[in-house]
Amino acid sequence: MKRITIVLVTSLALCLFGATAQASFPKISVSTPSPESKDTIIITVSGFLSTPCWNVTHTMTQNGNTFDYQIDVVAEDVVCIQIISAYSIVDTIIGLAPGEYLVTVDERMYPLFSPFILSHVEAKFIIRDNTGGGCLICIAGDVNLDGFVTIADPMYIIRYIFSIFVAPPQCPERWDIDGSGDTNIGDIIALLRYIFLNGAEPVCGP
Repeated sequence: MKRITIVLVTSLALCLFGATAQASFPKISVSTPSPESKDTIIITVSGFLSTPCWNVTHTMTQNGNTFDYQIDVVAEDVVCIQIISAYSIVDTIIGLAPGEYLVTVDERMYPLFSPFILSHVEAKFIIRDNTGGGCLICIAGDVNLDGFVTIADPMYIIRYIFSIFVAPPQCPERWDIDGSGDTNIGDIIALLRYIFLNGAEPVCGP
């Protein structure tokens, strides 16, 4: 496995003195340079942290098929102005074997005493054997290929089913939300239940 990392940190605004760091519940995006990519995936972790007199760093470790990101917010014993900072960690990973993978992200705060977790998020994706063509990764339910599962995805299916646009699905295995073997109104309902009602997780079709 080959890994290339890019880290971006942007200060957004000045706030009040002395506020404490807040959890950002970061977003995880898994994508490819193009839908038909053969061996390259891109993992992006992004979020916001209020960082008055804090340093924000990160580590990533791979344990089997799990990528563990730890965002560390470490206190400094000085007086300064609170700054809201956006961070983005972009990992380009080449050569993963087919299988199911998990990305976990923990934001940990290190005040002057013991550390504690600010937030924990995770996302699953599947690497497919696409030597015969097709899409390298499957994030079940991500039909618009933006790396996330959101309300935009069932809306995308609605537009397709009712011929509001007629472009054929890319990565069609992501569209069979309920595993029925077809894409229909049932997949829209299943995806809406997953997003809003803690329903069953989407599946990746064959």
